[in-house]
Amino acid sequence: MKSCRWSETLVLTCLALCACFSSAGAGGLVDPSEERPQGLARLGIRCSPPDSGATPGGPFSSSWQRHVQHAANLYRDGKWAWAFREYKAARFYHPEDPRDPDVVLMIADCALRALTNLHDLMPAGMFPEGVYGKKIMAWLHDSYGYYAGVSEGESFWHYDMRALRFFLRVYPNHDQADEVAYALVKEDLMFGGGGPAVFMVRDVACARAFIARHEDILRRYPRTELRGKIESDIALFRGYIDLRGPLPESVSNPW
Repeated sequence: MKSCRWSETLVLTCLALCACFSSAGAGGLVDPSEERPQGLARLGIRCSPPDSGATPGGPFSSSWQRHVQHAANLYRDGKWAWAFREYKAARFYHPEDPRDPDVVLMIADCALRALTNLHDLMPAGMFPEGVYGKKIMAWLHDSYGYYAGVSEGESFWHYDMRALRFFLRVYPNHDQADEVAYALVKEDLMFGGGGPAVFMVRDVACARAFIARHEDILRRYPRTELRGKIESDIALFRGYIDLRGPLPESVSNPW
């Protein structure tokens, strides 16, 4: 009996979570005129809802169009979590569509945008320390790629960038692959392995690993327009190693 009651509570909480996502977006919390970029734009990656025109054919083509169009409408209304689910459904039916790279980027963008609404759940007591919080965390991680970290007793949420990592594996030659690779290095720099990375702790080995990843981007994408930024980052890391790890005074946040 207790198990059934617990399952019912969990389901109701998940439904309330989805409602929170959609109502927060519909309630006008996202101001399109705000100066700070949101979603993938914050990482310097361009994306926009793909055209929902004709697909390559097959038994699910009309379904793909319907999901993409519905996702675009939800995205326009600021309902990021629901748009996320619709874009995921579109991929399920037609991953071979030539617009699939755009769909994957939209999945990543929606996940990042919906993340801002998770902060509204904090006063509700959904912290990662308790059993209840752990079940919610597991659902969020499996469904969306969010996980919670704790710093001095306070919870905060992150997105593990799984859609961007998938994008880089499947579309390594896309014209934005270098920008995605650079964004992922920056993300890992800040939250490597779910915890603070090189600029948060004194970790020379970690700095060497990031130099290697930056150099790998330059090798794979020799014509990248990010060369200047990457070379500057490499110089910063090398200086960090030479000084045996003290945090550069000029760097408070690599972003």
